[in-house]
Amino acid sequence: ELVREVLFDAVVTAPMEAYWTALALNMSEESEHVVDMAFLGTRAGLLRSSLFVGSEKVSDRKFLTPEDEASLFTLDRFPLWYRQASEHPAGSFVFNLRWAEGPESVGEPMVVTASTAVAVTVDKRTAIAAAVGVQMKLEFLQRKFWAATRQCSTVDGPCTQSCEDSDLDCFVIDNNGFILISKRSRESDHV
Repeated sequence: ELVREVLFDAVVTAPMEAYWTALALNMSEESEHVVDMAFLGTRAGLLRSSLFVGSEKVSDRKFLTPEDEASLFTLDRFPLWYRQASEHPAGSFVFNLRWAEGPESVGEPMVVTASTAVAVTVDKRTAIAAAVGVQMKLEFLQRKFWAATRQCSTVDGPCTQSCEDSDLDCFVIDNNGFILISKRSRESDHV
């Protein structure tokens, strides 16, 4: 039964890997690298991942190491990104921060993993079939957030306030109340 499920997952998820490969091939060397890696894990234990940067440029080399992949989806062990995504409504993203390690590290978060559940509904019954996600540099997510807060619609006219204003504090907070993004990076992962 498990072999049949894994084979089914392999067939169903093959287009996703082909899509990721096409995206990676169409990225030029000069283009801004948005995502380091995309990944997908199914309930049956199939794992697919695709790098969008060279392996030497991956921000979090400890994520999905060969050792992790060998024991990732055992009966009692699903990866954190899968478990958390499956505990939330499909389509809502769960974010996790990872800190830089090593002697040159200043202890600040450097990588964010975002994952979401993929649900399948048959006869009004819904089940989590997989989780899919991306891993990117936290600095990129911060830049995109700050850029989005500067945008006002043409109806509103010029922006009167921005998260970059010194008298305004803006935060992105995860579902547990931890700070993901702040002007002051040392506040990240604080409640």
